[in-house]
Amino acid sequence: MFDTSGGVAQRKSAADCLSELNVLIDALAGLDAGPGLGLGVGVGDGDLVVELTAVSRRLESLRAAAADRFHHSGDYTADGSRTAHAWIAGKVNEGWGACRGVVSTGGLQRQYAQMGSAFAAGEITREHLLELDRAHHSYPHLRELLIAEEHTITDYARVCTAKQFSAFLRILTHRLAPAAAERDSEDRRGQCNLHSSPILNA
Repeated sequence: MFDTSGGVAQRKSAADCLSELNVLIDALAGLDAGPGLGLGVGVGDGDLVVELTAVSRRLESLRAAAADRFHHSGDYTADGSRTAHAWIAGKVNEGWGACRGVVSTGGLQRQYAQMGSAFAAGEITREHLLELDRAHHSYPHLRELLIAEEHTITDYARVCTAKQFSAFLRILTHRLAPAAAERDSEDRRGQCNLHSSPILNA
């Protein structure tokens, strides 16, 4: 199987790494599509899917981190682009929304360090990061508590879907500080009513 835990030999540049990565991907794609795929005895397509899921998440994390650095560097302005995601969208066949999501994901994995590390290790998805960020914004009075519990939160994220993780965070916030969680919920309901009143009155 793929060993993603060991050290990697020092490379001259990111370009060298990408070149070697593409060679490895070509080699993997070229293996006979039969039982085992040359990965070892008893290793079949299902195992390959599981391993590639983790690898694809790691690559997604690398891409997001690079996009975040690019965003903060301001280098995208050199050819007239106003934003990093606009520059990226101009180079790849993905829309602005998708590219904006890549940039924002890089910021989230930097902001939530333990969850970001889990994403970089291929253990969680981008959606898990988004759910944690929503919880921080939905319960502003609990942000310090959520930060303090990030180790526990990350451990749970590793073993559940993003939807289950969302439910877990909702339960956790009300267990950590029921009064503060309810106050934040009431604030959100108040904002909802504030925005809906002009529409209803019209």
